[in-house]
Amino acid sequence: MEYVDVLTEDGHNTGKKILRSSAHAKGLWHRTVHVWIRNRMGELLLQRRSLNKETFPGLWDISAAGHISAGDSSREAAVREMQEEVGVSCNSEALRFLFTLRQSYKSPDGLIEDNEVIDVYLCMTPVEEHELTLDPKEVMGAAFYPIPELKKLISEKSALMVPHDEEYAKLFEAVEALP
Repeated sequence: MEYVDVLTEDGHNTGKKILRSSAHAKGLWHRTVHVWIRNRMGELLLQRRSLNKETFPGLWDISAAGHISAGDSSREAAVREMQEEVGVSCNSEALRFLFTLRQSYKSPDGLIEDNEVIDVYLCMTPVEEHELTLDPKEVMGAAFYPIPELKKLISEKSALMVPHDEEYAKLFEAVEALP
């Protein structure tokens, strides 16, 4: 059972914690982390979500992502999620904070109302495909995509991609500004 910190709509911690499932059922704001992983060619890793996932099963998504457990920092969660989902060990000093954004999602059946404040990171240590160890409960595949190809998929509103339009736009801007 995973507890998350309850936030106000503007992202301030209320001092309360709640089960993640309850936060989703009640539409309470909470924190998550997204981590993007690159290879030596500068391509970005996408993971294909397991068919067992509650939201967006089987779709291509961020390299690694997850909820920030109550009391944890976003960096701690980022390191944990990379290890758990794709088997990448990246120490927190190798994570570059890119930006924070807010995202809301309501499942078609109305059972999940997910309101998240998301810290987005880029792992600055290059990772190659042979270094990945996918957790089959979380991930059913992974592949590196050149940024132009990824931009094309997103601009075409591919039904194969989890919709993170604001994040994708900010991500490309941040990555292209790197030295």
